[in-house]
Amino acid sequence: SIICGFYFPKKLRETFDRFALFTKNKSDKTTWQRDFYYVTQKLTLKKGGKQLILKSPYNTARLKEILEIFPDALFIHIHRDPYTVYNSTVKLFEKVLPILSLHKVDQEHIHDYVMYSYRQMHEKFLKDKKALPESRLVEFGYDEFTRDPIDKLRTVYQRLGISGFEDAKMHIQDELNSFENYQTNKYADITEETRAEINREWAFFFDAYNYPINSA
Repeated sequence: SIICGFYFPKKLRETFDRFALFTKNKSDKTTWQRDFYYVTQKLTLKKGGKQLILKSPYNTARLKEILEIFPDALFIHIHRDPYTVYNSTVKLFEKVLPILSLHKVDQEHIHDYVMYSYRQMHEKFLKDKKALPESRLVEFGYDEFTRDPIDKLRTVYQRLGISGFEDAKMHIQDELNSFENYQTNKYADITEETRAEINREWAFFFDAYNYPINSA
């Protein structure tokens, strides 16, 4: 699992390459697929056969590998402003690593990993998603979702051919009501050097999803 990298952050990139990109050893992919299938079997049994919704950012890089074991899988991809993603991911590591890690790494190490993993993950996703018909993949922006989550989820149900939205709507609204006063995190401004690097290294993502590049 990529989570091993949280315990041994000096090997974050190696762990990512092995268990998200599967570029190190051929056996890593088959091992991960075997264990992923086993976990979904257990969850399906626990949930009485209900369709599962699995949320993992690293699955963005595993589209092809998931389809090899679940050829009828459906996918929802929520993308977000790259600058916000950078800040959010760095903050996550700064918060989690001191609690979990058995290595000490500096800010530069975290920065380099975030820059590398984001690019590799999304380049692979953009390549692999070409094999999926539109009826199997829905994509939208985080800001679109937060503006009108009910309408966006209705569209997801319709696009993926999932029934039962009206029955689920009341429960979805109850969940939304529980987050009525939720405030998203505020982040410090990115340095000019980091912004320039994001603009350069992640330019393909800005282009793919029409996010404005801010050079200020």
